[in-house]
Amino acid sequence: MIKIFVFPIALVVILIFILGFVFGQSVDLGWGLPLGTSLALFIACLGFFVTLYSSLLSRRHNRLLVKPHLIFDSMFDSSYREDHHTYTLKVKNVGLGPAIIEKYKISLNQVGELNHHSVFEELLKMVNKNTQANGRAYCVAGYLHRDDAIDKGNEKILIQVSFPADGRSFMEGREMAKELVKMIDSSITYKCHYGTTHGGKEI
Repeated sequence: MIKIFVFPIALVVILIFILGFVFGQSVDLGWGLPLGTSLALFIACLGFFVTLYSSLLSRRHNRLLVKPHLIFDSMFDSSYREDHHTYTLKVKNVGLGPAIIEKYKISLNQVGELNHHSVFEELLKMVNKNTQANGRAYCVAGYLHRDDAIDKGNEKILIQVSFPADGRSFMEGREMAKELVKMIDSSITYKCHYGTTHGGKEI
């Protein structure tokens, strides 16, 4: 709220200064500017600053119209694949404009930062070790590269794991999925079309 009023206050101060300067030049220094000329100069300056202020407001408004906002969206269900429990981690753009990826980081089970090749391999290891799937799990590992874009309203699967139910109840499978989530460390830094950086969004 403070930022909104800073520019109008500065505008008023500048206009008062210009009016005083014009008046001073007309009277004190003997320039002898006619009143009409002084007023015309003042009105011209006023018009310039009003235009400048309107341009600033328009630019701020345009930035808001294209501001992206990424969120992590987690979902667990037992209907996606028969006799399996499925956990899905997505990133979704719920903002007003496209999100342009600057940096995507992901680590699984405290392994160092992974790339688009190694993330799938580590996901398989983590799932088979912690769900007793023994190679029967279905895994999907997405990746966000620099300069990838996620449009408004769109989403992308980052991780999807379907492991055999093996007689477990829905709640038991959900608790197992929760343990998997604790092993995921991920963050996204992104920007809008104006180049303003957002993020460090983490899970």
